[in-house]
Amino acid sequence: MIQQSDWDVYMSGALSSITKEQYEYATKEIYDSVENVCNEIKIKCYCPHKSSTTPTKGIPHSKVWSIDYEKVVRSKAIIAYIGIPAFGVGMEIEMARTANKPVVLLCEKETQESLSRIVLGNPAVVDIVLFNKPEEFRDPLKQVLVKIFSLQNLEDLALEEGMTVKEHRELKQSFLQSYMETLEGSAYHHLRMGIKTKEEWKEDWKKIGRPTRGQATLE
Repeated sequence: MIQQSDWDVYMSGALSSITKEQYEYATKEIYDSVENVCNEIKIKCYCPHKSSTTPTKGIPHSKVWSIDYEKVVRSKAIIAYIGIPAFGVGMEIEMARTANKPVVLLCEKETQESLSRIVLGNPAVVDIVLFNKPEEFRDPLKQVLVKIFSLQNLEDLALEEGMTVKEHRELKQSFLQSYMETLEGSAYHHLRMGIKTKEEWKEDWKKIGRPTRGQATLE
């Protein structure tokens, strides 16, 4: 049984066998920026480059695997930077798939033609955020995470409270419609959409009615 985690997002990205310049770029421009995006929408991000498994710590390889595996499967979503190829990132994406965790890919537009088709085709991948400069991915990534975590809160509520299939479908469709209208009608930097909490979902649920006896519920 997977225990409750102290973080929400696992930041996957190359750390080993890269140049000093690549390390500085990836950790400061990508990984730290992802962590800041998460902080802005009040979710916690686990960053391996700030952990005990960073290559500078020199711990046993088997320990690195077990720690990172635990962090991946106990997270709620994985953001994988694939702009710098790394075997470890591919493994963590596959770990996410086996644990049924959604993966968001992140990379520069100029590298997309050379990306691995195995990674792009992985069933765990729910979205890909492309950018020219690191500062460009912040708002698009934020909105992807808002969608993922809002819908996860709906799923949790539905299972906890015995929501009917019909009600769940109606709430989800309404949210997705509003979400798409917001994205299409506003520039990313004007968006103020936050993660929809279970309490907010409950209020919407009340508006469409509670389940009645005999209706199918989510289990």
